[in-house]
Amino acid sequence: MMETLDPVLAHYGDEILREPHPPQDLVMLVAMWHYARGLAFNAQRELDEAERELAKIEVIAESEALRQMQSTVFAPGITGVGLVAVASTILRAEIEASKGNLDEAIRIMTLAVQRQEELGYIYILWSALRT
Repeated sequence: MMETLDPVLAHYGDEILREPHPPQDLVMLVAMWHYARGLAFNAQRELDEAERELAKIEVIAESEALRQMQSTVFAPGITGVGLVAVASTILRAEIEASKGNLDEAIRIMTLAVQRQEELGYIYILWSALRT
């Protein structure tokens, strides 16, 4: 399995969709796996599948396992809860854009940006360095 789920692969789809489900106890990896799959399905215009992946992320977002990770900090100001919130919001915005609901997509993506900014400078810097 890939060490990280590269967002570029998610947009091309086939490669990420072939990746096996990560171990269930690795809750963050499972959430990001569903996020990448959701982006991949969305890019392939399989919106029902993308929405199913989003629903799975939302279940993880409400899970006790993720809440227990709240004390786990990936870097100053960055928690699993925050990362999953950003991922689910971005995926929801992408799905709305694919449906042609552009005003709603912009509204949701604006919320995603706000959530990302709440994660702090290190996450934004890390994201910039990956591109």
